[in-house]
Amino acid sequence: MCSGLVHAQTPPQPGDNILDPESDKFIGEWRWVNGQDTVEITLKKENIADPFGVGYRFDVLIGFHRYKKGNTVIESSYAHIATDFDDKKWTLLGGSDNDDAMVFSGRLKDISKNKSGNLRMVLNADRTQLTWELSNSEGVRIGDYDLGFTLPKQLTLHKAD
Repeated sequence: MCSGLVHAQTPPQPGDNILDPESDKFIGEWRWVNGQDTVEITLKKENIADPFGVGYRFDVLIGFHRYKKGNTVIESSYAHIATDFDDKKWTLLGGSDNDDAMVFSGRLKDISKNKSGNLRMVLNADRTQLTWELSNSEGVRIGDYDLGFTLPKQLTLHKAD
């Protein structure tokens, strides 16, 4: 037996603009340092046109990352930090989770391995730390597939700005 109310979500219509003010808490610069390893990310919000041509707009978070070992940059998309969504130079894409506004759900592009993974980041209550969990996407893989990532799979980023 089910209790409670069920609400049907109306599909976006041409001209709609779906705003996500909850995602604002993720915007900014974040940093993790562990010995010689440093991961930095910058997240910004963009209001984009739907990719299916229906004619609505919605908010997404795009981001850029830099991974260093000591003074050596292992990989970075920071050279493109001033670009917008349409340039497709970002390496993080997602938004606040519909079920939990303190969670970022999205994708991260591993530049060195030329693959993407699922990225889930949980914001702490005072909005100063993001717990990062990077994982492979589910599904069938044909041929050789590297299950690893260049970046750490788990870490805690601290607000840098």
